[in-house]
Amino acid sequence: MKFIVLINLFFCFHYSFACTTILIGKDATRNGSVILAHNEDMGKETAGTLRYYKGEVYPLGTLIKVPYVELEQVSRTLSFWGAGNAKNVSGLGVGSKLPYEYNHILVGMNENGVALACNWMNSKDENLEEVGIRRYAIRQLVLERAKTAKEAVEIITKFIDKYGQADWGGLTYNVADINEAWVIETTTLHWVARRIRDNEIWTVANRFTITDDYDMASEGLVDFAYNKNWISVKKTKINFREVFGKFPENAQEYDICREQLVQKELSKYKGEIDIRMVMKVLKHRYQDEENFNPITEECWRDYCEEQKVRRPLSSCLTQSSIIATLHPKYKEMGGKMWYLNASPHVGIYFPLYGRLESIHPDFENEDGQDIDSNWWKSRQLQSRIDENYHSQINEFKKSQDKIQNKILTENVNFELSNQQNLLDWEVHQEKLSEMAKQIFSN
Repeated sequence: MKFIVLINLFFCFHYSFACTTILIGKDATRNGSVILAHNEDMGKETAGTLRYYKGEVYPLGTLIKVPYVELEQVSRTLSFWGAGNAKNVSGLGVGSKLPYEYNHILVGMNENGVALACNWMNSKDENLEEVGIRRYAIRQLVLERAKTAKEAVEIITKFIDKYGQADWGGLTYNVADINEAWVIETTTLHWVARRIRDNEIWTVANRFTITDDYDMASEGLVDFAYNKNWISVKKTKINFREVFGKFPENAQEYDICREQLVQKELSKYKGEIDIRMVMKVLKHRYQDEENFNPITEECWRDYCEEQKVRRPLSSCLTQSSIIATLHPKYKEMGGKMWYLNASPHVGIYFPLYGRLESIHPDFENEDGQDIDSNWWKSRQLQSRIDENYHSQINEFKKSQDKIQNKILTENVNFELSNQQNLLDWEVHQEKLSEMAKQIFSN
């Protein structure tokens, strides 16, 4: 039985302003991992999928069509785990009329341990509908091609330089591997990129974050801003957020409070940050805030700004959550990524590896519109908890924490570091599945 989700253009604009990304340098974590964490907020009814995409070999000169350009395919695409929109909600809005492939990936990690997530922004640059290469295509092409985070930066920026970015004039791409993380902030025609320093914690929450401290920039960036009368004097560098950001959207509490929350919760543990701390932050709800109710309204930008309530990191908007823990010990297995269906405040994270081609059936989510799927079970659980939030959440969190801690402890005792113990890994996943299913009995 399928649950068909209908999306109209009105909601398309709301979906633009919600996701949260956290990037942590390897010197700020306890075990030297680079961490990319992300809550993907696409809306309460946007069903999600999780799939393994097997790399393929192509003849020299093969051309592929992606929205809205034709380009030459590489000789071999990389395998990757990708999470995104289920069919019939592909890309939302203008994208719903396009083919599903290269139009639905939101986050993921490939066989080389390159992780990717994105955030929508408000830019002063003009939006060009159906002109250039669409953001969904860029994401999938990065996962199919990038061997390192730096190479991911080069792929993203070359596509924008050559074709322009279609349909939306503001987007931040966040990429990471075992060595480093990068933030690439883009408009329709321009971009800046910044390497996250090894001791930094960086938060992206739907406003541009890079000022004049970028490491790379598109050719003609300053001239473009000058010709638009956005700056009065040409400089070697400009404050990208101030010059290219659209205001007041780039200076609203809706985004700033999330940035401040992450820094407050994680900065005091710099050098000792571990996955439990990151999970705790991604689950944050702001339930002590006056007038905030998780049920009566979805917490889009307009609602939070009008009601003067803080935007939680985890909400009914959240389609999925990932935490990529990228460490050299996982290099042979293509990096490690923890994935959670629906919203973190009611879900359970489970582990994936970039070169692990399958997971336990209980964790599979290839067709998110199936109401018997794990994704919809998680969403139904979220609705039950949120509808009786204040009377149920404390007891539920105790149970949730107990189950998640069991999974984390069990996984510490069994770490997939090479291909030799794949049979043992299947047994291990069965244990994790039995633990995770306990959450649905709440």
